[in-house]
Amino acid sequence: MTATLTPRGTERGPRRWPLLGNLPAFAGDPPAFFESLRDGYGDWAPWALGPQRNVLVSRPEHAGELLGAVESAFRPTELGWAFRQLPGNGVVVATGEEWRRKRALVRSSVRPRQVRAYAATMVECADALVSGWSDGARIDVHRKMAGLTQRIAVRALFGNDAAGREAPISAAMATAQRELSAEFRGLTLFLPPWVRTPGRRRMRAAADVLDREIEHVIREHEAASAAGEDRDDLPSRLLAARDEDGGPLSRTELRDESITLYIGGHETTSTTLT
Repeated sequence: MTATLTPRGTERGPRRWPLLGNLPAFAGDPPAFFESLRDGYGDWAPWALGPQRNVLVSRPEHAGELLGAVESAFRPTELGWAFRQLPGNGVVVATGEEWRRKRALVRSSVRPRQVRAYAATMVECADALVSGWSDGARIDVHRKMAGLTQRIAVRALFGNDAAGREAPISAAMATAQRELSAEFRGLTLFLPPWVRTPGRRRMRAAADVLDREIEHVIREHEAASAAGEDRDDLPSRLLAARDEDGGPLSRTELRDESITLYIGGHETTSTTLT
Protein backbone atom coordinates (compact mmCIF):
# COMPACT_ATOMS: atom_id res chain seq x y z
CA MET A 1 0.00 0.00 0.00
CA THR A 2 1.10 3.55 -0.61
CA ALA A 3 1.29 6.16 2.08
CA THR A 4 -1.70 7.99 0.60
CA LEU A 5 -4.11 5.24 1.68
CA THR A 6 -5.16 7.05 4.84
CA PRO A 7 -8.60 6.30 6.31
CA ARG A 8 -10.63 8.91 8.17
CA GLY A 9 -12.08 8.15 11.55
CA THR A 10 -11.89 4.71 13.10
CA GLU A 11 -9.89 2.05 11.30
CA ARG A 12 -12.37 -0.62 12.32
CA GLY A 13 -14.87 0.30 9.61
CA PRO A 14 -18.65 0.05 9.98
CA ARG A 15 -20.33 -2.08 12.61
CA ARG A 16 -20.36 -5.79 11.75
CA TRP A 17 -23.00 -8.28 12.78
CA PRO A 18 -21.92 -11.66 14.20
CA LEU A 19 -21.52 -14.21 11.39
CA LEU A 20 -23.16 -11.85 8.85
CA GLY A 21 -20.57 -9.08 8.88
CA ASN A 22 -21.93 -6.15 6.86
CA LEU A 23 -24.29 -8.28 4.75
CA PRO A 24 -27.54 -6.60 5.97
CA ALA A 25 -26.38 -3.10 4.96
CA PHE A 26 -24.78 -4.34 1.75
CA ALA A 27 -27.82 -6.38 0.67
CA GLY A 28 -30.22 -3.49 1.23
CA ASP A 29 -28.49 -1.16 -1.25
CA PRO A 30 -24.95 -2.11 -2.42
CA PRO A 31 -24.11 1.22 -4.17
CA ALA A 32 -25.27 3.25 -1.17
CA PHE A 33 -23.33 0.98 1.18
CA PHE A 34 -20.11 1.44 -0.76
CA GLU A 35 -20.67 5.20 -0.96
CA SER A 36 -21.05 5.30 2.82
CA LEU A 37 -17.76 3.44 3.20
CA ARG A 38 -16.00 5.85 0.87
CA ASP A 39 -17.49 8.94 2.51
CA GLY A 40 -17.02 7.71 6.06
CA TYR A 41 -13.60 6.08 5.91
CA GLY A 42 -11.67 7.69 3.09
CA ASP A 43 -9.58 6.09 0.36
CA TRP A 44 -9.91 2.60 1.78
CA ALA A 45 -12.35 0.99 4.14
CA PRO A 46 -12.48 -2.44 5.79
CA TRP A 47 -15.77 -4.34 5.68
CA ALA A 48 -16.94 -7.93 5.92
CA LEU A 49 -19.16 -10.13 3.78
CA GLY A 50 -20.10 -12.75 6.33
CA PRO A 51 -16.84 -14.10 7.76
CA GLN A 52 -14.83 -12.85 4.79
CA ARG A 53 -12.78 -9.73 5.53
CA ASN A 54 -12.60 -7.22 2.67
CA VAL A 55 -11.18 -3.82 1.86
CA LEU A 56 -12.97 -1.32 -0.39
CA VAL A 57 -10.49 0.79 -2.38
CA SER A 58 -12.04 3.97 -3.78
CA ARG A 59 -9.28 5.60 -5.82
CA PRO A 60 -8.50 4.25 -9.32
CA GLU A 61 -4.74 4.50 -8.86
CA HIS A 62 -4.93 2.41 -5.71
CA ALA A 63 -7.12 -0.17 -7.43
CA GLY A 64 -4.49 -0.35 -10.16
CA GLU A 65 -1.77 -0.84 -7.59
CA LEU A 66 -3.67 -3.68 -5.94
CA LEU A 67 -4.46 -5.41 -9.22
CA GLY A 68 -0.99 -5.05 -10.67
CA ALA A 69 1.59 -4.99 -7.92
CA VAL A 70 0.46 -6.66 -4.71
CA GLU A 71 -1.59 -9.64 -5.89
CA SER A 72 0.31 -11.88 -3.48
CA ALA A 73 -1.04 -9.89 -0.53
CA PHE A 74 -4.70 -9.48 -1.56
CA ARG A 75 -7.19 -11.66 -3.40
CA PRO A 76 -10.49 -10.68 -5.07
CA THR A 77 -13.60 -11.00 -2.93
CA GLU A 78 -15.05 -14.52 -3.12
CA LEU A 79 -18.50 -13.95 -4.59
CA GLY A 80 -19.98 -17.39 -4.00
CA TRP A 81 -21.26 -20.41 -5.88
CA ALA A 82 -23.80 -18.62 -8.07
CA PHE A 83 -21.28 -16.11 -9.41
CA ARG A 84 -18.90 -18.89 -10.42
CA GLN A 85 -21.58 -20.42 -12.65
CA LEU A 86 -21.24 -17.51 -15.08
CA PRO A 87 -17.58 -16.52 -15.66
CA GLY A 88 -16.24 -19.76 -14.15
CA ASN A 89 -12.54 -19.08 -13.77
CA GLY A 90 -12.37 -16.49 -16.53
CA VAL A 91 -10.07 -13.52 -16.74
CA VAL A 92 -12.09 -11.43 -14.25
CA VAL A 93 -11.74 -14.12 -11.59
CA ALA A 94 -8.33 -15.67 -12.25
CA THR A 95 -5.24 -14.44 -10.39
CA GLY A 96 -1.45 -14.58 -10.70
CA GLU A 97 0.16 -16.36 -13.61
CA GLU A 98 -3.16 -17.80 -14.72
CA TRP A 99 -4.64 -14.30 -15.00
CA ARG A 100 -1.65 -13.01 -16.96
CA ARG A 101 -1.89 -15.90 -19.43
CA LYS A 102 -5.63 -15.49 -19.97
CA ARG A 103 -5.43 -11.72 -20.21
CA ALA A 104 -2.81 -11.98 -22.95
CA LEU A 105 -4.90 -14.52 -24.88
CA VAL A 106 -8.15 -12.56 -24.62
CA ARG A 107 -6.57 -9.14 -25.19
CA SER A 108 -5.34 -10.19 -28.62
CA SER A 109 -8.96 -10.83 -29.62
CA VAL A 110 -10.47 -7.49 -28.57
CA ARG A 111 -8.06 -4.88 -29.88
CA PRO A 112 -9.61 -1.53 -31.00
CA ARG A 113 -9.27 -2.36 -34.71
CA GLN A 114 -11.21 -5.57 -34.23
CA VAL A 115 -13.87 -3.94 -32.06
CA ARG A 116 -14.45 -1.32 -34.77
CA ALA A 117 -15.26 -4.15 -37.15
CA TYR A 118 -18.44 -4.71 -35.13
CA ALA A 119 -19.73 -1.22 -36.04
CA ALA A 120 -21.87 -2.49 -38.91
CA THR A 121 -23.58 -4.99 -36.61
CA MET A 122 -24.20 -2.27 -34.02
CA VAL A 123 -25.73 0.07 -36.60
CA GLU A 124 -27.88 -2.69 -38.09
CA CYS A 125 -29.29 -3.66 -34.70
CA ALA A 126 -29.87 -0.03 -33.67
CA ASP A 127 -31.65 0.77 -36.96
CA ALA A 128 -33.88 -2.26 -36.56
CA LEU A 129 -34.80 -1.15 -33.04
CA VAL A 130 -35.71 2.46 -33.80
CA SER A 131 -37.57 1.60 -37.00
CA GLY A 132 -40.42 0.41 -34.82
CA TRP A 133 -40.64 3.63 -32.82
CA SER A 134 -43.03 6.50 -33.59
CA ASP A 135 -43.29 10.11 -32.45
CA GLY A 136 -45.15 10.44 -29.18
CA ALA A 137 -44.84 6.79 -28.23
CA ARG A 138 -43.65 5.85 -24.74
CA ILE A 139 -40.97 3.20 -24.31
CA ASP A 140 -39.16 1.51 -21.44
CA VAL A 141 -35.67 2.82 -22.22
CA HIS A 142 -33.80 0.42 -19.96
CA ARG A 143 -35.60 -2.63 -21.34
CA LYS A 144 -35.05 -1.49 -24.93
CA MET A 145 -31.36 -0.79 -24.36
CA ALA A 146 -30.93 -4.16 -22.66
CA GLY A 147 -32.52 -5.88 -25.65
CA LEU A 148 -30.37 -3.91 -28.07
CA THR A 149 -27.08 -4.70 -26.34
CA GLN A 150 -28.09 -8.36 -25.99
CA ARG A 151 -28.57 -8.67 -29.74
CA ILE A 152 -25.33 -6.85 -30.48
CA ALA A 153 -23.38 -8.93 -27.94
CA VAL A 154 -24.69 -12.23 -29.30
CA ARG A 155 -23.85 -11.35 -32.90
CA ALA A 156 -20.51 -9.73 -32.12
CA LEU A 157 -19.32 -12.46 -29.77
CA PHE A 158 -20.79 -15.50 -31.45
CA GLY A 159 -20.99 -14.38 -35.08
CA ASN A 160 -23.88 -13.17 -37.22
CA ASP A 161 -24.97 -16.75 -37.81
CA ALA A 162 -25.92 -16.89 -34.12
CA ALA A 163 -28.70 -14.34 -34.66
CA GLY A 164 -31.35 -17.06 -34.47
CA ARG A 165 -30.16 -18.08 -31.00
CA GLU A 166 -30.40 -14.67 -29.40
CA ALA A 167 -33.59 -15.56 -27.51
CA PRO A 168 -32.37 -18.63 -25.56
CA ILE A 169 -29.01 -17.00 -24.79
CA SER A 170 -30.62 -13.76 -23.61
CA ALA A 171 -33.30 -15.56 -21.57
CA ALA A 172 -30.72 -17.80 -19.88
CA MET A 173 -28.48 -14.84 -19.09
CA ALA A 174 -31.40 -12.86 -17.65
CA THR A 175 -32.33 -15.78 -15.38
CA ALA A 176 -28.73 -16.30 -14.29
CA GLN A 177 -28.22 -12.63 -13.46
CA ARG A 178 -31.50 -12.48 -11.54
CA GLU A 179 -30.62 -15.53 -9.43
CA LEU A 180 -27.09 -14.27 -8.92
CA SER A 181 -28.40 -10.98 -7.56
CA ALA A 182 -30.81 -12.80 -5.24
CA GLU A 183 -28.08 -15.07 -3.84
CA PHE A 184 -25.61 -12.24 -3.52
CA ARG A 185 -28.00 -10.36 -1.23
CA GLY A 186 -29.03 -13.23 1.00
CA LEU A 187 -27.82 -15.90 3.37
CA THR A 188 -27.62 -18.49 0.59
CA LEU A 189 -24.34 -16.81 -0.37
CA PHE A 190 -22.73 -18.65 2.53
CA LEU A 191 -24.22 -22.08 1.84
CA PRO A 192 -21.82 -24.79 0.64
CA PRO A 193 -21.90 -25.59 -3.11
CA TRP A 194 -23.70 -28.91 -2.62
CA VAL A 195 -26.79 -27.22 -1.15
CA ARG A 196 -29.15 -26.72 -4.10
CA THR A 197 -31.91 -24.26 -3.31
CA PRO A 198 -34.66 -23.59 -5.89
CA GLY A 199 -32.76 -20.46 -6.94
CA ARG A 200 -29.55 -22.40 -7.38
CA ARG A 201 -31.33 -25.00 -9.49
CA ARG A 202 -32.66 -22.24 -11.75
CA MET A 203 -29.17 -20.78 -11.92
CA ARG A 204 -27.65 -24.12 -12.91
CA ALA A 205 -30.32 -24.71 -15.55
CA ALA A 206 -29.60 -21.30 -17.09
CA ALA A 207 -25.86 -21.96 -17.05
CA ASP A 208 -26.48 -25.31 -18.78
CA VAL A 209 -28.30 -23.48 -21.59
CA LEU A 210 -25.38 -21.08 -21.99
CA ASP A 211 -22.93 -23.98 -22.01
CA ARG A 212 -24.85 -25.74 -24.79
CA GLU A 213 -25.19 -22.61 -26.90
CA ILE A 214 -21.52 -21.70 -26.62
CA GLU A 215 -20.47 -25.29 -27.36
CA HIS A 216 -22.64 -25.16 -30.49
CA VAL A 217 -20.92 -21.95 -31.60
CA ILE A 218 -17.45 -23.40 -30.96
CA ARG A 219 -18.21 -26.53 -32.98
CA GLU A 220 -19.54 -24.45 -35.88
CA HIS A 221 -16.39 -22.37 -35.96
CA GLU A 222 -14.14 -25.40 -35.69
CA ALA A 223 -15.94 -26.96 -38.66
CA ALA A 224 -15.63 -23.74 -40.64
CA SER A 225 -11.90 -23.55 -39.87
CA ALA A 226 -11.38 -27.18 -40.89
CA ALA A 227 -13.14 -26.43 -44.18
CA GLY A 228 -10.75 -23.56 -44.84
CA GLU A 229 -13.31 -20.83 -44.19
CA ASP A 230 -11.75 -17.61 -42.88
CA ARG A 231 -13.99 -15.94 -40.30
CA ASP A 232 -12.95 -12.67 -38.70
CA ASP A 233 -15.04 -12.85 -35.55
CA LEU A 234 -14.40 -13.27 -31.86
CA PRO A 235 -14.92 -17.06 -31.58
CA SER A 236 -12.47 -17.61 -34.42
CA ARG A 237 -9.87 -15.37 -32.81
CA LEU A 238 -10.27 -17.03 -29.42
CA LEU A 239 -9.90 -20.45 -31.04
CA ALA A 240 -6.74 -19.29 -32.83
CA ALA A 241 -5.18 -17.58 -29.78
CA ARG A 242 -2.02 -19.18 -28.40
CA ASP A 243 -0.03 -18.49 -25.25
CA GLU A 244 3.75 -18.16 -25.00
CA ASP A 245 4.11 -21.95 -25.01
CA GLY A 246 1.89 -22.34 -28.05
CA GLY A 247 -1.04 -23.63 -26.02
CA PRO A 248 -4.64 -22.71 -26.92
CA LEU A 249 -7.54 -21.91 -24.66
CA SER A 250 -9.18 -25.08 -23.39
CA ARG A 251 -12.85 -25.83 -24.04
CA THR A 252 -13.76 -24.65 -20.56
CA GLU A 253 -11.67 -21.49 -20.97
CA LEU A 254 -13.37 -20.68 -24.27
CA ARG A 255 -16.72 -20.95 -22.54
CA ASP A 256 -15.63 -18.85 -19.54
CA GLU A 257 -14.13 -16.03 -21.62
CA SER A 258 -17.12 -15.94 -23.98
CA ILE A 259 -19.53 -15.45 -21.08
CA THR A 260 -17.20 -12.93 -19.44
CA LEU A 261 -17.09 -10.84 -22.62
CA TYR A 262 -20.86 -11.15 -23.07
CA ILE A 263 -21.50 -9.79 -19.57
CA GLY A 264 -19.00 -6.97 -20.07
CA GLY A 265 -20.43 -6.05 -23.46
CA HIS A 266 -24.10 -6.22 -22.49
CA GLU A 267 -24.95 -5.28 -18.91
CA THR A 268 -22.63 -2.30 -18.45
CA THR A 269 -23.30 -0.98 -21.96
CA SER A 270 -27.10 -1.10 -21.62
CA THR A 271 -26.87 0.78 -18.32
CA THR A 272 -24.66 3.44 -19.92
CA LEU A 273 -27.04 3.86 -22.87
CA THR A 274 -30.01 4.15 -20.51
